[in-house]
Amino acid sequence: MRRIAPAYCSESLRRVLIEKQAKLDADMSEVDKMWKAFTKTVAYENLCDCLAEPLGLRRRCAYCSDSRAADVEHFWPKKPYPSMAFDFQNLLFICPECNRKKTSRFPLDGAGLPLLINPMFDDPWDSLFFIPSTGMIAPRIYTVVDGAPMRSARGEQTIAFFGEILNSDGLLSARRDSWLEIVSQLRDTLESTDPLPACQYDLFGDRDVFGLGEFLLNREGKEDPTVRALRQESPERWSALRDKQRFPPRASAE
Repeated sequence: MRRIAPAYCSESLRRVLIEKQAKLDADMSEVDKMWKAFTKTVAYENLCDCLAEPLGLRRRCAYCSDSRAADVEHFWPKKPYPSMAFDFQNLLFICPECNRKKTSRFPLDGAGLPLLINPMFDDPWDSLFFIPSTGMIAPRIYTVVDGAPMRSARGEQTIAFFGEILNSDGLLSARRDSWLEIVSQLRDTLESTDPLPACQYDLFGDRDVFGLGEFLLNREGKEDPTVRALRQESPERWSALRDKQRFPPRASAE
């Protein structure tokens, strides 16, 4: 799971979605029927293309970052929350397997806030932790109280929903390989005299399919022995890279 730049919605598509939502608001019991009809339109095809654009050429699933996305997912499920059924910012493009795992379940905390990570707006590393030696991701531990680890509730719920996929053997191996690749890219960048990228995201770009660059540069990944040695060898370049903006500006409607 990686943080994804919010998708761009054209004004023409936005108008269609607003019109659909206004019609649904008149009778919210029609949500399933209206959404099914919408999936057969050209506007729906345009929606899929818009949601897929930030996922890269392979259209990697917004949740697992591995399988090819093919389903439009309602982050707030459309049946219990029909008022958000056609809200562009509530939609993600995910793979069928992750869609089957999530279904319409949607846990909330005591304040009514989601207990699942939305990769379009949340930084997953606020709630998750990466273990480079195994490739595993786990709920982040915030502190230890009386010997008991206090884990991120959002991280725990996200792993409970998608852990079977996120920590499958294939993804563990792929994540380990990706870690080695981005560490190698960091080494090349720190040893080079070329100008640094405009933002941290551009350092790894589409090669960082699992969002490990953020974990390396700004989280515990910087304390990995290899990374620590690299930054100690090139402290000025490392410091300048850390001062860069993390992500490109968010897309806006036309």
